[in-house]
Amino acid sequence: ISVGMQMDYVRKSWGEPQSVEVSGNPAYKNERWRYVRFVSTPEGYKQEKRFVYFEGGRVVGWETE
Repeated sequence: ISVGMQMDYVRKSWGEPQSVEVSGNPAYKNERWRYVRFVSTPEGYKQEKRFVYFEGGRVVGWETE
């Protein structure tokens, strides 16, 4: 994904989010999408959380925990 990407393209790339949080008026499409997946590490599989932030329906950033 990249900054400025529309919500539909993020959905096509990463699939449906596990959860969606809306900030303020839903008409403004300011949302945080949460994704959870398991990734392989040398110690075994671990859970990874990713958050994608949208303002006006477009990506403004993301983070991984």
